Amino acid sequence: RIKELEAQIRDLKAGRAGDKEEAAPSHYHPVKGLADRVKRIEEEMEKRPLVGEWAERVSLSGRIEAEGVWSKTDYDDPAQDDTSESDISLATVELGLDVEVAKYVSGHVLFLWEDGSGGVDIDEGFIIVDGQEKCPFYLNAGKMYVPFGWFESHFITDPVTLDLGETNEGALRLGYSRGGFDLSGAIFNGEIEEAGEDDDHVDGWVLSAVYEAPDGVLGDVGLMAGMSYINNIADTDGLGDNVASGEVKDYVGGLGAFLSVSFRDELFFEAEYVGAVDEFGAGELSFDGGKGLQPRAWNFEVAYQVLEPLELGVRYGGSDDGGDFLAEEQWGVVGRYEIFPSTTIAIEYLRSEYENHDKTDSITGQLAVEF
Repeated sequence: RIKELEAQIRDLKAGRAGDKEEAAPSHYHPVKGLADRVKRIEEEMEKRPLVGEWAERVSLSGRIEAEGVWSKTDYDDPAQDDTSESDISLATVELGLDVEVAKYVSGHVLFLWEDGSGGVDIDEGFIIVDGQEKCPFYLNAGKMYVPFGWFESHFITDPVTLDLGETNEGALRLGYSRGGFDLSGAIFNGEIEEAGEDDDHVDGWVLSAVYEAPDGVLGDVGLMAGMSYINNIADTDGLGDNVASGEVKDYVGGLGAFLSVSFRDELFFEAEYVGAVDEFGAGELSFDGGKGLQPRAWNFEVAYQVLEPLELGVRYGGSDDGGDFLAEEQWGVVGRYEIFPSTTIAIEYLRSEYENHDKTDSITGQLAVEF
């Protein structure tokens, strides 16, 4: 459209110059008419944001992951044959779009495709109203991961804390961010309701407090720590899929806490705990065997950047009252190498053991690009 308007302007100006040399009837004024048209086109162009201006407002980001996996499961039951499997797949495709709509207002959309998901999902999509330097408060509205848990990891495979605590919902989040502190709360309508309550209302909520030390405050040490609370941990994505009847007698709250420490951006330590603060009723969870359980999970990781492109890491994690849903004990090692800018290869080994004494060994290789 802009190219067409520019061409029109050039043609009209050229025509106006030629018309000046030609005689015209006294009742017709082509010079004045052409000038008006040029002026109107120029004004129209000024009203429209130029392509370059929109390019400055929009940013694209993404990630593509191809993976190869081999795993073997040793069942404790002697009547059940052990199994092994392997596969190569496009594991994940993410495409993020961030748009600065106006000062203090922006939008965020994240498209996600995962192997086995059956299609592309809008994983996140929300509006951000942020006071920036003038006001420390912010508001997010839309579909998002509510601020329960942290789930930082250097491994390919997600930690058990994420399996238990990650929560993606349509929500409204209000927060305060200043001086390294981020305090926020979110409300949402969860899928798991209390038994006997014939309602469908916004009654789920989360509170979160996170502190990140500003650069240079602790010298070469980077520090981030936080706590969060959710009023109904059955609303988390993983645990919600394991509520037998889709409802619980009483809501059971959940607590999350994490600590992330780095030294010179070379040595990293991650520690996290996520768990229910009370027991669920007997039979409410599909894996509880008819008794009340209080699912809890934790994860510890240490990673070291041996060389600038090479990072090595170890993990120890586990759970209580996780049944066959969460690994009771998990440990492994990972190596990650940046072969080109924003292009990495990684390989990990994980050993997972469950409360029923089943054991799974897995080796995963990954080629990933980010942009």
